[in-house]
Amino acid sequence: MTALKSPDGKIVCHAEVVLRDDEGDMECRLFEDQHGNEPFGIPISPSLTTLFLQPEQRAANLQVRNTVINEDENGVPNIRGEKTDYSIYPGESGEERKWLAGSDFTGWMSIFFSANGTTHSSDVFRLIPQARNRYTRHACKHHNH
Repeated sequence: MTALKSPDGKIVCHAEVVLRDDEGDMECRLFEDQHGNEPFGIPISPSLTTLFLQPEQRAANLQVRNTVINEDENGVPNIRGEKTDYSIYPGESGEERKWLAGSDFTGWMSIFFSANGTTHSSDVFRLIPQARNRYTRHACKHHNH
């Protein structure tokens, strides 16, 4: 889990980012706390944005699968009221995802979203995919890579 903070440094929610090594699919779930006990909903319309600093500087917008139920890979609905805690990349965007594919991919990235005129963002962290939809993520305070 990585914390997303408001501009004043207050933790707003926590994100779990999963990168699948086989095709470069990425998904993100937002939670109220670092234990992943309660989903944290954001409005359906804004997307989550990841900004990769390495291996290349590049952004990826994670969006809802659909605005009806926004089901995850297991078919579980993720829309509560007008909010969701689940976003995917590339989804239906048609964006090329091969740059994320492969078991040797290592990315230094941050994630952010805007709601009600305020941008909430994470510190930079490393995302490493592993087979079978498992991942390892290491947080870092200072990006020196």
